Amino acid sequence: MHHLKQFFYFIILGLVACNVSVNKDIIIEDGKVHQGNLTTVNGNILIGENCKVDGICRTVNGLIEVGQHSTVDELQTVNGSIRLNSNVIIEKNVQTVNGSVNCDSGVVIRHDIKTINGSIKLKDAEVENSIRTTNGDIFLNHSLVKGDIIIKRKREEMEGSKIKIYVGNGSTVEGNILADENAGVEVIISKDSEVKGKIHNAITLTE
Repeated sequence: MHHLKQFFYFIILGLVACNVSVNKDIIIEDGKVHQGNLTTVNGNILIGENCKVDGICRTVNGLIEVGQHSTVDELQTVNGSIRLNSNVIIEKNVQTVNGSVNCDSGVVIRHDIKTINGSIKLKDAEVENSIRTTNGDIFLNHSLVKGDIIIKRKREEMEGSKIKIYVGNGSTVEGNILADENAGVEVIISKDSEVKGKIHNAITLTE
């Protein structure tokens, strides 16, 4: 659980270091440019279309949604999902503790996607580094991952279910798929998709 504690530590540092909104949403209207971090507790962060946020968006107990053709430095949630609409660019990482990540067509993540308990869905999207999760299924639909897919999961964290990684509809993983031993990972690869690197500690199926 070291990775979880580390993530919470950085979230807390972020809350202390900047102004925090409590029990209310933060909304950036279409076409606006915002300099600095956006942080809320018990509220959502809603970024409009064609926006630019030069800072980190953080929320505890709230979701983050970014409108199409917008650019944001980094996204972090605890107990909240992240939704990226078409042609969004995230310059650094996308991170959740308990929440899913959904990326629409044309989305580009310059660094990593990281979740603890949350699924990751990419549709015609690109991750320029790696995807990391503990208890989240991963669905790649006509998408590209330039780095690795990494599952860090101990036996006591399995909660009786397998993790499924679906690489389909012309998707490519240029790196490896790496799972901890006995992590219960199943990789499903469609005939028009590929994993160029190694698949380690996972069951592999083709369709």
